[in-house]
Amino acid sequence: MTIKKHHVILAITILLLTTSLLSSSIHSLYINYERSVEYRDAMDLWLKTYRLVKAIAEEGGDTSKYLEKLNETYTLIARGESDRAIHELEKLYSDALKYYHELDASYKLMIASKIIILLLILSTPIIFYIVFPRIYLEVWFRTRKNWVVEE
Repeated sequence: MTIKKHHVILAITILLLTTSLLSSSIHSLYINYERSVEYRDAMDLWLKTYRLVKAIAEEGGDTSKYLEKLNETYTLIARGESDRAIHELEKLYSDALKYYHELDASYKLMIASKIIILLLILSTPIIFYIVFPRIYLEVWFRTRKNWVVEE
């Protein structure tokens, strides 16, 4: 059995085509894997930001601009622009986090002011009980200091 020249050329051609197809398949699998990792990262960040916006809404904050941005970034992720979406989501998350801390501080201040007002209202009868007799006696003595008692 002799190997002819065209069999060798055919074998080398098949080998080169197979190698080329395998390398392009591996390359496309690698690109798809990278895209899936970026997609997963983008969706994780999107969900993290969504949870923060939900917490802001539960605290009574205005979330309209954050929801619009979340919608835009979700559209970017769906289009496959994960890098741009991640960049936008990072900015959105930091802004929302600042707003959440400001909202939390103002909420604590509001609670503290309500407690102080409640304590003042509740302490009014006690203050009146202690202070009013002294004021009344002081006024009574001052108005009657020039009176002369007759025998």
